[in-house]
Amino acid sequence: MSSLAGLPTATQHMLSAAGITTRHELLKLVGPPASGKSQFIVSAALDSVFVVNGSEGPADALAGASDAAPAWILDSSASFSVDRLVEMVHARLASAPAEVQEAAAAELETALAHRLRIVAVHSVADVLDALDAVEAQLENAAAIAPRLVAVDSIADILSPIVGSGRRALADVATVGARLRDIAAAGVIVLVTNRVTASGTTPALGRAWRFVPDVRLMLEPHLEHQATHVRVVACPRLALSDSPLTFAITAEGIVGVAP
Repeated sequence: MSSLAGLPTATQHMLSAAGITTRHELLKLVGPPASGKSQFIVSAALDSVFVVNGSEGPADALAGASDAAPAWILDSSASFSVDRLVEMVHARLASAPAEVQEAAAAELETALAHRLRIVAVHSVADVLDALDAVEAQLENAAAIAPRLVAVDSIADILSPIVGSGRRALADVATVGARLRDIAAAGVIVLVTNRVTASGTTPALGRAWRFVPDVRLMLEPHLEHQATHVRVVACPRLALSDSPLTFAITAEGIVGVAP
């Protein structure tokens, strides 16, 4: 069985299609505005927090952990939308029996409070405080380990300090090391980064270049209502010119395919 088993569904499909078979790596999503980075984070959070099942009885409409947060979203720009996540749930249950939809609606608000942590981060200190809480959850044998940690966007946090001296360089290295440690513990770690004006270069440049294990470049193709994804860095893979493709629908990220 692939070691991706149990990961958020959209994330698993994306990594599997790219030939990436382990979750002990730090994954960076790079792309311009409207390329789907934040949508991918929302979709991955939903699939991490819940199993949304419209074919079973009402009790199984939303299945997931109840006593700890399986997903942590470190949000630097208020881009994570709980309303969008709720829309995805309803879209996935659209064909389910009415009683299933009613059960999900009744449970959803309470379930989100238990299973999802959205932390506003505006500085390196904010990020490190949030990672302290994640690591405490990992070390607590009585708690359910987080499945997902996402930082959207790492560039918002680090760009203002990159190049400003040794202390800033140490801060960048510390954030990178902490995220890699959490990934090594079996948590999927996603960070998003924007691109420079050229449209092809990650905004943090060399300061962050060697931190992620895997980098995916997202290229929107609005005329086809799809996004192409290229693996631009992975230590174990020969890079390919053939992109993956996914679409963003009401249900979230769908249609991941070569």
